[in-house]
Amino acid sequence: MNASAYFAKKKPKNVLTDAGIAAVAGVYRAWETREKLSRVITLAEARAADYNLSPSQFVEVNDRVRHRLLPDILGDLAVARAAREAADADLNAVLAKLGLTVQRDRAPAALEEEEQRMKRRFTASIWREGDWFVAQCLEVDVASQGESEDEALGNLREALELHFAAARHRHAPPW
Repeated sequence: MNASAYFAKKKPKNVLTDAGIAAVAGVYRAWETREKLSRVITLAEARAADYNLSPSQFVEVNDRVRHRLLPDILGDLAVARAAREAADADLNAVLAKLGLTVQRDRAPAALEEEEQRMKRRFTASIWREGDWFVAQCLEVDVASQGESEDEALGNLREALELHFAAARHRHAPPW
């Protein structure tokens, strides 16, 4: 059992509230698993944990971190990129009708070639903190956040691009 959510801060020690006492007694009497409070384990699970019966070993009190496979993340990013490219094409068509053009620093083929050369695979960890989703790259000390997992991942990708663009700029040859 982990009744840490049912404590009230008092001096000199914290006190288990009446609701906490009732909750603990209820799961004990019913011998039941209750999310964020208790878990009934088997002898095999206790043995596998080397008989460490610490509540944090078995009772998850925080929102569970959801990890996604990198290929799934990259697939979602590819879909987002295709949507962005379609939107860019639509914008270019509207600008062309207005007699305006978009000026690019480099030819699209050169950009595509550089992107392909510079592609690397990274692992992202995503978890919820309050109202926000946090996405952190496990290989590089870069993280971002968003109101949804997709927004957090998109923001992380942008942060990684900026991180590596800045690194390329710092280490660019002087010519």
